[in-house]
Amino acid sequence: MHTIIVRPNRSFRKAELGLFGLGLLAALTLGGVLTWLYGFWPILAFDVLALIGLISATWFAERASGYLERIRIDDDWVTITRGFRGPESSFRVQRGWARLIEEAGGPWRRHRIWIGASGRASEIGACLGEEDKQELSRRLRRYLCPIASAGREAHDPERFRDGDHTESQAGEVRT
Repeated sequence: MHTIIVRPNRSFRKAELGLFGLGLLAALTLGGVLTWLYGFWPILAFDVLALIGLISATWFAERASGYLERIRIDDDWVTITRGFRGPESSFRVQRGWARLIEEAGGPWRRHRIWIGASGRASEIGACLGEEDKQELSRRLRRYLCPIASAGREAHDPERFRDGDHTESQAGEVRT
């Protein structure tokens, strides 16, 4: 059994984000008080608007960083659960039928990865950067091994090429 956890990059933990917010609050409050003391009281309205904007931006960033995808690969099933703060949706396919589907990115498109079977597919790793998606794809190829009886040629990715859209049974050999 293998479990892969996919989540967006997060620079601050909650406590650090709170300290960052308090630092911004202190700086904007000090600036507002100083401009008010020198008679530039109309600046206070812009100071309050800037503070509201920064607080809402950090709140949205904190909420987005709570996204999580869990890819669980058992002997018989591949299960993908995703959501914010807990599982909100789930996708499940039999491991023997699971395929790793990749769409190459370009200058105006991003690289996309799906796991699918029987006409159904679920995109994974949408929150990752290009290098992280390549690492995820490499790991999934290793964990989703082809069925040994079908032979190596049946799972050759070059045989399924259609433009820049490639479907392949993931992996090389069963270990």
